[in-house]
Amino acid sequence: MSKETADISSSPGLILRTAREELKFSIDHVAHDLHLRASVVQSMENEDYDDFSSDVFLKGYFRSYCRLVNLHEERMVELLEVQLRTRKNEIENVALSAKKAEKAKFRKKLISVMFALALVAGLSVYVLGYLLVEDKPLQEGSPLPESTTSAPSDQ
Repeated sequence: MSKETADISSSPGLILRTAREELKFSIDHVAHDLHLRASVVQSMENEDYDDFSSDVFLKGYFRSYCRLVNLHEERMVELLEVQLRTRKNEIENVALSAKKAEKAKFRKKLISVMFALALVAGLSVYVLGYLLVEDKPLQEGSPLPESTTSAPSDQ
């Protein structure tokens, strides 16, 4: 089995396009027969499912397209559902990763703020301790500073 065959067997949009081209139908022809806009047909073939308001509409259009190009619609819808589940899981994983990254960013910020607060608190204790030691009264027996021990001279 070649890589191209493996790719097409897991790609419902590519299967639809290949079937349409084998029947020599244009996108406009398919759109007209299915009463859809050509952009909707292209979106199905390109597997751009974000353009559909719900999976219910997508599956309905998809079934109709399969019938038009003579594909087994149940197998094709199963393949589409697998693809939709895979895309949904990928989207959820991306959202979960983003949420984890946001939490990590918040934790880093919180740690930085806590460190800054601890630093400020430590400096405050140090400064207060220094100021309290400077204002402490002298104990008995301690020599007085020179300016107070010198008596004015009477000369």
